[in-house]
Amino acid sequence: SDRVVLIPHGYDSGAFDTVEAPTEETLTLVYTGQITYPFQDPRPLFRALAIMQDKEEDLSRFRFVYVGQSHDLVRRLAAEEGIEHLVDINAQVPYEEAIARQKGAGALLYIQWEPGGEIGTYSKLAQYIGARKPILALNPTTGAADDVIETTGAGRIARGAEDVAAILSD
Repeated sequence: SDRVVLIPHGYDSGAFDTVEAPTEETLTLVYTGQITYPFQDPRPLFRALAIMQDKEEDLSRFRFVYVGQSHDLVRRLAAEEGIEHLVDINAQVPYEEAIARQKGAGALLYIQWEPGGEIGTYSKLAQYIGARKPILALNPTTGAADDVIETTGAGRIARGAEDVAAILSD
């Protein structure tokens, strides 16, 4: 064990210093990158938005902004919950633009990989911490990402749709 060193994920703070954040008129919850469904499942977010919509909560200034390659999946899952009007879907963008969108977000969505979320975190979590925006972590099971978020105070953890709805309502 004296020959093994653990090197956690990190981010290049200089990359965040060189990009300008876009100005948003709405509260945006942003996810950048690939969603590996069903191992990463955004449906609890979409269910939460449907719950809030059914309760007639004011979502007129809220948008979920997806930037990445999984646009067909995101479009289909949002439509299944009847909340596609709350979702902006964008194609994959260069790394610098993704960072700019993260910096301009109201909050960032992290979706833990399942099963196995208890064994590690992914570079996206470190990158989101670098953006210095609140993280809404969709972590169905407890694990390493919970520890990182709680230790850094970087955001809030949701286990399912009801948790997501409560957090967004706050």
